[in-house]
Amino acid sequence: CKQSPRPPSKGCSRTPPVFVRKLRKAAVGTGCDIRLRVSVGGQPAPSLCWYRNNDLLAPPGEKDVGGLWIRDCKASDAGLYTCVASNCLGEAQSSALLAHAGEHMFSIYFLKGAR
Repeated sequence: CKQSPRPPSKGCSRTPPVFVRKLRKAAVGTGCDIRLRVSVGGQPAPSLCWYRNNDLLAPPGEKDVGGLWIRDCKASDAGLYTCVASNCLGEAQSSALLAHAGEHMFSIYFLKGAR
């Protein structure tokens, strides 16, 4: 991924990318959607590139400034996801595992005092 050059802003401090919110490990069931979320600071605003198991991701994954949407998940979507943020002053990265939880995911909630 390459960032297109931007003219320097007057009166703004320039800083390299830094992850304010890093990726977190997650699990997702077959057919579910998940958004891998990040928050990145830096000036000029960093561009984001996403990788799964060190392979650059391209569509059909939806990209946005705050994360990566993975729709209709399959077992093959599991792996190590890495977000690389870069600008003219450098780059930073955050990685986390996405696990596949099978066909059905459910949660069990215990109510206090329930018998």
